[in-house]
Amino acid sequence: MISFKSLCVLTLSMAFTGLSAQNLYDQSFRKWNDGPLTWADYQVNEAPADPEIHSVSVYQYATSKKKVKIDNYKIVYNQVDCYLDRNRSWYNPNMSDDLELRSNQVVFDIWELCSRQVQNRSFGETTLTFNKNMETYSELAQKRVDEFEKECDNGQGIDTVVLKKYEESIQSDLKYTPRREPDLSLAGRVPDMAGFYFSYIHGSYVGGASDYLKPANGLSFGFDYINRKDWYFDGGFSAQFSKLKTGGFYNDGKNNYDWTTDKSTNHLRLYLNIGHATILNQYYRIIPYAGIAFAGLIQETDIPIPNKPDMFYDSNLNGISVMAGVNADWIMRHTIRPDERVDTSLRFRLFGAYDYLGGEKNIWSVNFGVAIHLNIKSFNAPNYIYIPIFI
Repeated sequence: MISFKSLCVLTLSMAFTGLSAQNLYDQSFRKWNDGPLTWADYQVNEAPADPEIHSVSVYQYATSKKKVKIDNYKIVYNQVDCYLDRNRSWYNPNMSDDLELRSNQVVFDIWELCSRQVQNRSFGETTLTFNKNMETYSELAQKRVDEFEKECDNGQGIDTVVLKKYEESIQSDLKYTPRREPDLSLAGRVPDMAGFYFSYIHGSYVGGASDYLKPANGLSFGFDYINRKDWYFDGGFSAQFSKLKTGGFYNDGKNNYDWTTDKSTNHLRLYLNIGHATILNQYYRIIPYAGIAFAGLIQETDIPIPNKPDMFYDSNLNGISVMAGVNADWIMRHTIRPDERVDTSLRFRLFGAYDYLGGEKNIWSVNFGVAIHLNIKSFNAPNYIYIPIFI
């Protein structure tokens, strides 16, 4: 019968932070990296329940979040470490010898190899994949431990030939399975991005419109999408607010309106754009685009609404708008976590528009915006969620 036993607990997850937690680690857990095992790592048990068992080793895995910065990437990953539980591991000093300690070290090495395999195979993967890897490699490690314990039992104690064979084998495996360091191969490129945005827009009118409309400020809300071939689609609604510089008469075909200085003007568009990313790399995105919109100009008049002396009728001009512009993004940070990816960008948006509203009031405008983007990819979802927030 084999004289040493081992047990591995796979469900422990802990992070050592602060002085008290570090002291707990020092007292209770012994990391594989701390060096070869010694009997000082074990509790003394001179009267075990089974006198044929000379030592028991209890191993545990601990997972902790680690992060590394590479250029404008911050990579957060699960680090898996293997520990000996000092409080639950024991030996009988009257019966244990160096062969048993070497045997315990082999088992410790097998579980350390398992922790490296799980960590190396789980970079850039979801928590679900991480858990599956833990289950798969733990089963393989347990099988190897069982085979080692069975082969080592020669009926009279530990077979030194088998022990030496396993020592050489596991040391070779550890040598050729170092812990992988995160690198930019984890970044990849998410092929499809879809999302929404809320924006602030400043517009200046040019041509004849600049004679009677002051610069406008407004908001825009919409959705955009970029596919794996870098084609860009953008649809949404915008509303810009301005005032008249000078008054005048306008006939929309039905009524004559007296447009008066400083009366409010609402400029609305329901738009759809298409474009293509000409530059798309680690730091920058440049996306020229063009599109069309249903446009409207709502102008407050001097015609009072009956029985509402403080309110006036609006003149509504409707038509079609054509738009063209460019989005220029500076990607400040990519953050990659086990279950998601977040990109933070600063966008500059410049576009021109021509609104054909009929009659004399067709409008040329140049518009500018600045955006803070939050791009979130959930690896458990089918698409990249792209959320630019304009300020």
